[in-house]
Amino acid sequence: EVATIISRLSNDFDEDVTLGNDSFPDTIKDYWYTNYIKFVSDGKIFEGYPDGTFKGSNNATRSEATKMIYKTYKLLK
Repeated sequence: EVATIISRLSNDFDEDVTLGNDSFPDTIKDYWYTNYIKFVSDGKIFEGYPDGTFKGSNNATRSEATKMIYKTYKLLK
């Protein structure tokens, strides 16, 4: 859900463009969140975990949330 919010805040995101899903093996291809996750991972806002997964059902830690907010601010600036 955070990936959706960040993507929609950006002027560079287009919901009508299919970006694909080659970023994380634990996400479902062509699911509602696919383009959002791809957009934020391409923008280096989400880099995933060391094992290469996204873990979208996990809650973000304070550290992770702070990092995402900072990177989003830089993206939107």
